[in-house]
Amino acid sequence: DVIAFGRPRGDVPSFGIYITNPRAIDQWIRDIEAGRAITILAREAGAVVAYISLHRDDALWTRYAGEIQTIIAHDCRSVGLGERMVAEIVVIANGLGLRKVTARVVSGRRASIAMFERMGFRPEALLADYLIDPWDETHDLLIMSCDVAHTAATLLFGDEPVVARAGPVAALEARLPDEPGP
Repeated sequence: DVIAFGRPRGDVPSFGIYITNPRAIDQWIRDIEAGRAITILAREAGAVVAYISLHRDDALWTRYAGEIQTIIAHDCRSVGLGERMVAEIVVIANGLGLRKVTARVVSGRRASIAMFERMGFRPEALLADYLIDPWDETHDLLIMSCDVAHTAATLLFGDEPVVARAGPVAALEARLPDEPGP
């Protein structure tokens, strides 16, 4: 399923895992099995149309942080799926006790950047010509981050920070708009 993702020219993933590479998929699965990654898949008509993963490690200096990696099929963008998946993974990160989450975005993807900003992420760094696509063209990489506890509380309960963490997934589902019908 995941290998079937088609990307138009210039649609460059902004992270290190190429999901069309079987070795990368094997590593991804090992990370999930080892608890270093949590992945959510979105399906439509039985096919995977999007995924989001939260990657983390236990290294002393970064044990409180995670990184989001996500891809949404081109024809499934701009319908709220990305926001819904990012919200879910931030709430999961909060439940795991993570304090910071980063996301890498190709700097030219204005809609993706705007979506992450609506979700509480802020730009942290811009790396010029950091990515290279299959057509040998370079792209700038924008690294964004969010404070997990504040962002999760805002997603769950509005603008007021809330200390309680009871039932975050149920509360999140109650606040998110219903998915569009067929």
